[in-house]
Amino acid sequence: MRAICRAFSLPMLFVALGTIGLACGSSVAAVGEAGSAAAAAMVEADPVLAEFEWDGEKHEITLSQMENEIAELPDYRRDDYEGRAGREEYLQLMAESRLGLQRARDLGLDADAEILEKVETYRREMMLDAVEELEIAGKLNVTDEDVAAYYDANMETYLLAEQVRLTAVTVQEPEVAAALLAEIQAGERTLDEIAVAMAADASNKGPGGNNDGNTGLFSRETWTSVETFVDRAFELEVGEMTDEVLEMDRMGELYYMIFRKEEHNDARQKTLDEVESRVRRTVEKETEEARQEAWATQLRESAELVINEEVVPVLAPEATEEPEDGEAAEETDEAPEPDASLALAEYTWEGESHTYTYGELKAHFDGLAVYRQSRFKGATGAVSLVGEQVLEGLKVLEAKTSGYGYSEEDLAKLDDYRDQLMVEALVEQEVDDKVEVTEENLQAYYDEHADEFVEEEKTQLTCATFTDLEEAQAMLDEVVAGRDIAEAAMTLSEMGANQGPGGNNNGDTGLFSRRTYRQAPNFVELAFSTPVGELTAEPIEVVLDDATYFMIFRVEDRQAERQKALDEDDVLRKVTRQTERLRKRVRFEEWLEGLVTASKLQVYTDRLPEYPEDAEADAEDSDSDDAEAVDSNDDVEGEAAE
Repeated sequence: MRAICRAFSLPMLFVALGTIGLACGSSVAAVGEAGSAAAAAMVEADPVLAEFEWDGEKHEITLSQMENEIAELPDYRRDDYEGRAGREEYLQLMAESRLGLQRARDLGLDADAEILEKVETYRREMMLDAVEELEIAGKLNVTDEDVAAYYDANMETYLLAEQVRLTAVTVQEPEVAAALLAEIQAGERTLDEIAVAMAADASNKGPGGNNDGNTGLFSRETWTSVETFVDRAFELEVGEMTDEVLEMDRMGELYYMIFRKEEHNDARQKTLDEVESRVRRTVEKETEEARQEAWATQLRESAELVINEEVVPVLAPEATEEPEDGEAAEETDEAPEPDASLALAEYTWEGESHTYTYGELKAHFDGLAVYRQSRFKGATGAVSLVGEQVLEGLKVLEAKTSGYGYSEEDLAKLDDYRDQLMVEALVEQEVDDKVEVTEENLQAYYDEHADEFVEEEKTQLTCATFTDLEEAQAMLDEVVAGRDIAEAAMTLSEMGANQGPGGNNNGDTGLFSRRTYRQAPNFVELAFSTPVGELTAEPIEVVLDDATYFMIFRVEDRQAERQKALDEDDVLRKVTRQTERLRKRVRFEEWLEGLVTASKLQVYTDRLPEYPEDAEADAEDSDSDDAEAVDSNDDVEGEAAE
């Protein structure tokens, strides 16, 4: 449901201009300390704080009216108007907003058909929310006994499957896997040492690869695509390691694994305490769904609802199969458009007959987003939509019977919403529609802000990044000896071991500016100073977040800094947007000044009472001054003692 602001202020008018965002809230809060003090003052008097004339009639804003509006603001906005200074600001905004509403009424916007339709839509949403809260949320009562009963009846849902945890290393080269196993069996390195080293250079390609080989606990269902691995993992005893390399095929790619079983947990039944919150959510959801259906059935039966399914037309055809090559598409006769008054459903409410027509259905369907229309394809979909819409109508009638949508509080909300829509429409007519942006305006803005449209110098590299200096130097030696760095960087990236810029793009960094990698200034300086086509003379050491990297690269391209032209798409879009915004702001201020002058608006800020916040601020300032004076005296006494 759309939230509505009770207070109409200058920021609200700016919403339509897009110059200042306004967050609205419909929550009503009690007046704070400032409001209480003001309320006390109002017991003695309710002074007029602003007045103006409109069509020969005098209008006033009193202290109580202002305080009531501020009290109804959400907390985060009410805080903006604390103390005397805040009240002065709000008073000015409130007075100006009243002028805007008077002007909107003069233009007949309070009777605008589009605005009134939106207000009725909002009323319908309010009524649906209220009656569903009463009939659904208000009648749900899930007890601890309900939760326990559901758990007992569905214990199989809350079984914890058998799980194991491994330390594993995985590669895609069988000879590498065989060499690793030989190292372990010869006692040269342990499986743990190998797993840690492979995690560091991202060469461990399987489960636990990024976690020093630790797979974490997993069940048989976790890796259903590699049964060979799963079966062996669950067969091993805790502490036992595979005595040979395990080959497995995953989606057509071969992997070679060595692993040791670290932990094995048998399947067990989770206790109710472990899953209580999950069970409760399930019970609440199912109970709510059952209540929704029961209430819907009750409404349909009490209204004696009949849906004339045989006359409900198809709104969107079912998807048809594409004809095979050489076959002609089957032609279907398009049914004539039904009459808008065709009754698709009939029902009674409180003795009065109602019909739901094709015109209502078509209007609703056409207003749906395309993705929502797709839910109602074919004859079944159309009948389903009729059922949904009629049921919603029955809920609205139930809400009306219960008094929702027409109470004093609801009518006040609707008035507020209507006024908000009027203000938005007013600004559109009086400001937006009267602002023209010429080519001269665009050029003037561009010239004044030319420095905002400078494209920085950029460079592009083929880069390979390592965590080991010796590996970086070895690759640099290979490249100097004739190996193409692009091929070397691509191989490194495919292994998942290229750790720096361009690592996910075969070493190609793309064009980047000095700001892109400003956290690595030595890399940036060399990237922009090395001539195009040249290679780094030695690996560059870069330290980031306590990690050290070694980089080699070749400069592939460089673009000098340039001034972007006004006719470039991104520049023109931004200049147009900003120019429109500025001109609308100027037009708005001129328009508002005209209203203020014509209405002889007078704002009497001197009539505002004192507020506790101001007294507290004065006391804090006084305490601060006293503390400074004490410090100063101490300094003087110290100097005298010296």
